[in-house]
Amino acid sequence: MKPIYTVHIVGSGNVAVYLLELLKNNELFVVKQVVARRAEAAQALAQRFGIMASGTLSDLNKTADIYIVAINDDSLEAVNQQLQLPGKLVVHTSGTASVQALGRVSAERGVLWPVYSVRKENLPAAGEVVWAIDGSTETALQTMQLLAGALLGKMVSVLRDEDRRVAHLASVWGNNFANHMMAVAQQLMEARGLSFEVIRPLLLGGLKGLAAQMPMQLQTGPAIRGDRQTMERHGQLMTATPELQQLYEAISLAIAHTHRHES
Repeated sequence: MKPIYTVHIVGSGNVAVYLLELLKNNELFVVKQVVARRAEAAQALAQRFGIMASGTLSDLNKTADIYIVAINDDSLEAVNQQLQLPGKLVVHTSGTASVQALGRVSAERGVLWPVYSVRKENLPAAGEVVWAIDGSTETALQTMQLLAGALLGKMVSVLRDEDRRVAHLASVWGNNFANHMMAVAQQLMEARGLSFEVIRPLLLGGLKGLAAQMPMQLQTGPAIRGDRQTMERHGQLMTATPELQQLYEAISLAIAHTHRHES
């Protein structure tokens, strides 16, 4: 018979809610308690998932096997100073914090980072997410592999601290910055009284291309073609927003430089 691991979750944000959803019917990893700074948020999750709730770390039950700290990076050090759980597996969900970040809490530590922009208003299906994991000991890593496997993700990847930070940096470039570019596109259209729906299919088409090709193969536009006339016309349309002009020029130069070296 497989062992059953009891789990407590610290946090009530996007990742905490996603983990609660994924584990709510799991027979191997059973969530028993959620702790959050906002007591009403903890109570709401407790009622939703049928578990215990607390609004303070001091009320955290110390009998669980695994403690998942799903909070923002800036708050990890406060937990590291306040909590002591010797012998317990203590896990954080950060893409950039070290596996040692909760070193005062326990010698058995893990990382469980969803390589995805999780939003509790629109949670991804289990099979859509890659889970990056790490462990401070071989035992911790083995348990992390079991836990990540129970989440039924698209893939589980062991990423040590520096590799995980590079993957997080790459994610910011490819996801956060790319979304900002689309937000700029939205602002440009709306400032002219044009509907964003005119260009939405173009943007969706570019994203769909990633399913079969790598980004380097998908690059199009005036910069890669060396179309100076078009780029100059674009620049004239942004005279009222010099910060966008500068951003446009910098990105255009980067595209031209990258593909000159790739050709």
